[in-house]
Amino acid sequence: MQVYGNVGTAPEQKVSKTTGKKYWQFRLAEKHRGRPDAQASWYTCRIMKAEDPKLSKGDFVQVVGEQRIDAYLG
Repeated sequence: MQVYGNVGTAPEQKVSKTTGKKYWQFRLAEKHRGRPDAQASWYTCRIMKAEDPKLSKGDFVQVVGEQRIDAYLG
């Protein structure tokens, strides 16, 4: 999967509960060009590396990787 969009939240460093490895997580907003009335699609992105990705809120990025769908019950 490939998505282009803007970083919606500052990346946070987290630690995997199962492996103990560090990773970075942020939210990405994809707004569809040419359709001003369309709602943005939001994705939670994880960078599975310990190094700081040096991203800031508002940065335009391309994300390539595997998509996983998590269910939310609330």
